[in-house]
Amino acid sequence: MPAPHAKVIAGYEAAASELIDQYALISNEATYQHVLPFIIPGPGKAMLDIGAGAGRHAAWFSDLGFSVTAVEPVAAFRLSGRQTYADKGIRWLNDRLPALASLRELDEQFDLITLVAVWHHLTDGEQLVAMRQISGLCKQDGRAILSLRHGAGAPDRPCYDINVEQTLTCARRNGFKCLFQKRAASVQEMNIQRGVEWTWVVLEKSD
Repeated sequence: MPAPHAKVIAGYEAAASELIDQYALISNEATYQHVLPFIIPGPGKAMLDIGAGAGRHAAWFSDLGFSVTAVEPVAAFRLSGRQTYADKGIRWLNDRLPALASLRELDEQFDLITLVAVWHHLTDGEQLVAMRQISGLCKQDGRAILSLRHGAGAPDRPCYDINVEQTLTCARRNGFKCLFQKRAASVQEMNIQRGVEWTWVVLEKSD
């Protein structure tokens, strides 16, 4: 039996073409509607999109003025992103949570880190490791935006129930304070039909 991460990545690889088309129908403004006031671009600001998919969000952040690094373990997504958004100056990395080993080798920190529709693919133990890595990658007073899934996922892409308070406790122990928390409906029609909701969280590095 493949490891959970291998199964998740294989599931996304198999569905990549369909998912790229599906995701393209959703505006970035709709996706980030609840946290827009906390996204503050500026000259020289660096952002990190972990689980960047085919780059739709990364390209939007580039247009806002951020210097963007996109981390994505699914080869089909990376290839599509590189081709579709070749003019955006996005740096693509093949890396994965929770260790983010290749990313950490760069020895860089970021003003904004996003993990959208990612956290539910990690076990509780992996979330502890991942939060520690995210904290180390975040600048002082930098922010991290997470969307935490509530509801079943696709059977070929395993996901785990998310405990929001446990996630926030983990964040506080790693030097973050919570600026914002809101539970909201999904913006994807298929997820709406399945009753999927998301808790949006904005964290700020405070130690």
